[in-house]
Amino acid sequence: MNMAQANSMKQMGSRMLGCAVERMQWSNKMDLIAYGTDRGEVIIQRLNWQKIVTFPSLGEDIAVRSLSWQLDETVLAVGYSNGRVALLDAEREDQISVLNFEDEIKRVYFSKSIKTSDYRSTYRNRTEHTFDFFLPPLPPLSGIGSATKSPDEQRSFAKGSPCFLVVITVTGKVHLLLLGALRAGQIDIKQHVAHPNDFIVHDVRLNGNFNAVYALVTDGSNLKVLHFHNSVLQEYISPMLHLAVHCANVLETKKYIKYL
Repeated sequence: MNMAQANSMKQMGSRMLGCAVERMQWSNKMDLIAYGTDRGEVIIQRLNWQKIVTFPSLGEDIAVRSLSWQLDETVLAVGYSNGRVALLDAEREDQISVLNFEDEIKRVYFSKSIKTSDYRSTYRNRTEHTFDFFLPPLPPLSGIGSATKSPDEQRSFAKGSPCFLVVITVTGKVHLLLLGALRAGQIDIKQHVAHPNDFIVHDVRLNGNFNAVYALVTDGSNLKVLHFHNSVLQEYISPMLHLAVHCANVLETKKYIKYL
């Protein structure tokens, strides 16, 4: 290998931010970078250093623990040390939703997108009317007091790419939320290890068919991979998606009413 090949990677630029960066996540599809600072702020900017939005700290001594972009979307999930998970939209420059858990967040991430055509179901409640039968479409939340964006540019978090939001706490609890709204399942890793007072959860992953969960843990002095098989998510994704959309619409309607 010659010197030119060895030095093929080069620095394109640098910038002093005026604060320590503790977390960073890049959305390569959207060319957006999210930073979690030592002040507990979340800063979103483009690769050309153009700052888009800064979400302030939740309070003193509350730290950002994890960042994750939804695939091909401008939605960012942020996990905090006080057990809060916030869904932020960089495009709308708005907080979409807030989820609160009892324990400190270790990691949050979005699963791969659910290909709905693979999970078509004959499930149908024929007595049910959809929400728009009763309610007219709501004006966009971020349009209240502002006319900078047209309704076509607004997206509910329920209308992005269907996926699971996975929330992992430091105590070993794993929460699965469909569309980031419907709590679809929970695993307490502590109940499945030999040393419940001496274990660490390193990572938890859904498999591609959504019928299994794998957890990498240190159990005492042993490193283990735990395998949880559950066909419920795979078999009932279609009706669950249907319910999750309604759940997300309820959450967004509640937020809309709050700001009226």
